[in-house]
Amino acid sequence: MADARTDDTAAKWEREPNVVWRLGPDRVLVRRVGGDGLDLVGSAAMVWVALDGPRTRADLVDEISSVSAAAAEPEALNAALRELLECQLVRKSW
Repeated sequence: MADARTDDTAAKWEREPNVVWRLGPDRVLVRRVGGDGLDLVGSAAMVWVALDGPRTRADLVDEISSVSAAAAEPEALNAALRELLECQLVRKSW
């Protein structure tokens, strides 16, 4: 499913700076400073870990596909980016 918020191939994605996180054995624990904590699992957790700096969609696909081809599929990647955007954990820039 196409999503204008997540389909832009020229955009660079990055973590919001006001988020602290820890990598667990099967999830990523994140917490916005002054906000609630969340557990990221699956594709969202993989995207979070891959965002160790600003990355394009192509960068994310390359990084994530080495771990999970399914998580790097367009629908899974869009869903993960959408979830992270809606939780205000990531931002995109050009």
